[in-house]
Amino acid sequence: YGLYIAMIILLIAFSVLNTNFLTINNIVNIFDQSAYYLVTAVGIAFILIGGKTDLSIGSQLAFYSVIGSMRLIETGDTFGTLMLLIGLGLLVGFANGIMVVLLGFPPFIATIASGYVVRGIAAYMTQQVTVSGLPKWLTRFAWQKTFGLPNLSLIAIVVVLIALYVLEFTGYGRRLYAVGGNKTAAEVMGIRANAIQISTYVVASMLTVVAAIMLVSRSAVASAATADKLHMECIAACAIGGISLKGGHGHIWGTLIGVLFVCMIRSGLNAQGVSNFWQLIFTGAITIFAAVLDSYKTRAADGNGR
Repeated sequence: YGLYIAMIILLIAFSVLNTNFLTINNIVNIFDQSAYYLVTAVGIAFILIGGKTDLSIGSQLAFYSVIGSMRLIETGDTFGTLMLLIGLGLLVGFANGIMVVLLGFPPFIATIASGYVVRGIAAYMTQQVTVSGLPKWLTRFAWQKTFGLPNLSLIAIVVVLIALYVLEFTGYGRRLYAVGGNKTAAEVMGIRANAIQISTYVVASMLTVVAAIMLVSRSAVASAATADKLHMECIAACAIGGISLKGGHGHIWGTLIGVLFVCMIRSGLNAQGVSNFWQLIFTGAITIFAAVLDSYKTRAADGNGR
């Protein structure tokens, strides 16, 4: 329960420093701002649980947001744009999965390379110029509410609940944990481990498409330079939330708490005027601590197993 204790301590500290920090409006605003981040972190959680990693998520988000925005502005074809983004998400996800799983490339090399490719395409398409002029219905969507909740927060909640159900209550989820825990043993049991791991990259890419639409709706612009640190922030949130960096362990609830933890730190430090550089250092230090704790727990589990 260390993460929850740390969150409570931070809540108390920030609320003492800023009396407006624990207001309903501020908490809802923090969650709404982190909605797209949470959706991408859920995708990364699938990959990490499966025993792999992905450093291209931020670049993918920039790519999908730029391509989708430009096509929507040029044609006004909402359905066609959505189908294009879904197709691109499937393509990039399969490409990453095939390079890492079937061809055996190290995940950080393959996904960094694919990230460079898609961000480079986005930069070429925009010529480093921010894309604006999106339809009003799209830019209004992020600021509207459904069932009393902001639309982006509602989407993030639905994604978390679906992911929770898939991982905890379906055969796919059980096979994913088995593959991440011990791929060789999973294959001996008859599980198609390669297909499972490739599927996690597809899931992550498709959720990144959703996150790109959410971010564009909220910001009303698209840029090839956006989300350059998103992949590391997602991995940090997952690690902080208890998702094992070695695969096979962790829960989506932990990812949710990890994202809120990181965003709460960012919001609280922003309110105190703390420099962004110190925020990065603070988040990095917490991530290192989470990784050390994960390594310790893994060694302890291995020792008990023997």
